[in-house]
Amino acid sequence: MASSNLKLVILCAPVTEKIRICNNISKTFHLKHLISGQILKKKLLSGIPEVKQMEFYMKNKEIIPDEIINPIIFEEMSNYNSWLIDGFPRTVGQAEILSKQTNLNLVLNIDVPFKEFAKMTSKTVLQCKMNQSDISCSGNNKLTKELVSLLHQKLKAIKNFKKLIQPVVAYYEFTELFRNFEAYSPDIWENIKSTIEKHIESV
Repeated sequence: MASSNLKLVILCAPVTEKIRICNNISKTFHLKHLISGQILKKKLLSGIPEVKQMEFYMKNKEIIPDEIINPIIFEEMSNYNSWLIDGFPRTVGQAEILSKQTNLNLVLNIDVPFKEFAKMTSKTVLQCKMNQSDISCSGNNKLTKELVSLLHQKLKAIKNFKKLIQPVVAYYEFTELFRNFEAYSPDIWENIKSTIEKHIESV
């Protein structure tokens, strides 16, 4: 199934589940998967005047100001009738201008529960207590220091993402565009697929 002029946003922490979901959406509905990071890296090679400024923000892992990133992202979007944008918007200002300049169809928010993330990251964890600030694991000698360190790093990335994206989620949450899903649930892809199909049938 495909639909012309289908425009989707996905909001999801940087976990492998997002890659699978985006690939499935792109292939099933024949959408161009636009990844903001890749678009910006391509621009870095173009020699435009804003490159030095953009490079500074990217190196320091800071949000690129709207006046720099917006024209770049929208220029890339204009090359395709149907797309799934990943990594944008990251601010309410970006969300507002995206709503004004495009006929957005759906915003897919993929929530990543901390406990489920730990289970999926390591099948060796027998007992893992997680909250929003710490991880404590016990009961399995195979759980190495490297794995614990990885879990802490990934948890920090998820926490930072949730903090960053919360205003954007709040902006969309009570609109007709917003749909919420839980990462790692066994039927997440079928739920997303069904949601998009129903939307296509309704327009």
